[in-house]
Formats: sequence, structure tokens, C-alpha cells
Amino acid sequence: IYLSTIKGGVYKFAPDGQMKWKHKEMAEIPEVPSIMKGMLFATNARGEVFALNMSTGDLLWRKKHAPAAAGDTWSMTAYDDSSDKLVGHDVVVAALSTNGGSFNDYIVGMKAQSGEEIWRFKPKFPVYNSIQSTVQGCLVFADAMGRLYRIKLKDG
Repeated sequence: IYLSTIKGGVYKFAPDGQMKWKHKEMAEIPEVPSIMKGMLFATNARGEVFALNMSTGDLLWRKKHAPAAAGDTWSMTAYDDSSDKLVGHDVVVAALSTNGGSFNDYIVGMKAQSGEEIWRFKPKFPVYNSIQSTVQGCLVFADAMGRLYRIKLKDG
């Protein structure tokens, strides 16, 4: 069981409730992390995206992709490319902000193994409480005005 808190904590619990490990960020974690292939991905309010080892809680990588992340609640997305081979690598997606206000201005796609930025997409309107889905190698999401987007995970 994995839990993140707005106060910057990420925790792993056993089914009996015993805490297995704790990771503390020096900034808020406004979103719901995503998990894939033994890694947990999250973003902090400083615009940093990071990956933790799900077994140990050890930091695998950290990359700063923006000045901030908005304080609204949203979800990260992790895409496993091993089944359909449409992208060429696993992708992590986060919504990020240029100013840290209530909205995120753009969506960033990163390589899951390293956090290296692959693409950056700016929707017509900012995103708020972003929840993304993946289908056939694409990311599907809506902006704050309800406009739907479907972009390729390979190149944005």
C-alpha cells in the first residue's frame, strides 16, 4: 500500500498497516503518484518529478521540469510500452506549472527510466485536477474548459 501526502511524504505500508518505508520531500506533493515496473513516480510543488524504488523507497532519479506544480489535486500517468510497442519506451506524464498557481500550464512526457524529457505540450487552456488516460500509445486528457486532447506519447 502506497500513500502520498500534501505535506511531502510518501509511505509504503504492509497489508497489516506496518510502515515499511518513508520518503520525505522538502516540498508539497499535490498529486496522486503513479506506479509501474517497481517504480513509484511523483511530482513536488517545486516542479520536480522523481522516481522511487517501490521495494526500498530509495530515490532513483529526480528532474526539475518546471518552476512549480499547481496545488490542485491531479494524477500522474505511467505508460508501460512493453505490450503494444507503440512508443518505444515507458513514459511518465506530469502536469506542471509556470507559476505554481491553481492551474497547470502544460503536460510533460518523460522517459520512465531516467526522467529525461521527451516532449512538452501546452493545451489551449490550463489543466485543473487533471486525470489522464492512455489508449493505443496516446494520452487522453481534458483542459479546464473541458476541451479534450489526444496526443501521442511518443512525441507529444
